[in-house]
Amino acid sequence: MHATELAVRGSATGLVRRLWDELLAAIALLTALPVTTAAKGRTGAAAFGLVGCALGSVAAVPLVVASERPFVAAALAIALLAVADRALHLDGLADVADGFAAIGRDAAERARSDPRVGAAGAAAIALVLLVDLTSLAALVESDVATGVWSLVVATAVSRGLAGASAPWVPTRTSGFGSWFGRGTSRAAAAVAAGSVLVLVFLVPLPGAKAAAVAALIAGAAVLALAVRQLGSVGGDDFGALIELSFATALAFQAVTP
Repeated sequence: MHATELAVRGSATGLVRRLWDELLAAIALLTALPVTTAAKGRTGAAAFGLVGCALGSVAAVPLVVASERPFVAAALAIALLAVADRALHLDGLADVADGFAAIGRDAAERARSDPRVGAAGAAAIALVLLVDLTSLAALVESDVATGVWSLVVATAVSRGLAGASAPWVPTRTSGFGSWFGRGTSRAAAAVAAGSVLVLVFLVPLPGAKAAAVAALIAGAAVLALAVRQLGSVGGDDFGALIELSFATALAFQAVTP
């Protein structure tokens, strides 16, 4: 066997291993599955869209099984999604809402770091879940397939946006946000964005592209507000981005004819 052929095979094997580690890292970060990977410093951002698609597909099972009871089916799907990701993004949403409601930078920092959920945080969680449930129930009631595809797209787009945005925003100097932002390369972010684009162009859902754009606007608004208030983005902001872009994508699909 020639040295050139050995080098090609070695490179291919290395690429497959890196892709596998990226996928495992994304699963470990975005789900409650007890997954371990040898690549400790890898964020898995490149595979966020793919893992989001898988999460949405699993969460969509109740929509098919209990389709005759749209609200119950939607509630089960959203509950399953919250269990699957340990409700980490909802926790981030609550902290960000409490921070946004505070007056002044110091007060915002204290509100975000306080483990107790404030009034703004509780209201944010309640309102986002209400939008999720009513939007998804309306979609399932109109057409089960539309509800399933809308859930899959919303889950994939919201997670993919978090991975795609990480290296482009100023992140904190410490904590999860710092690790995630600094550990995600622009190449990984491009892969995350590309996977989402492929999904929205391939799924048989007429409003998928517009819903993805609406989700992008919502996610960008969260990051922009965080930067304006505190000068940088933390882990909670990425969680809020996921929850708000997810709700926006579902709501957009539900209200668009």
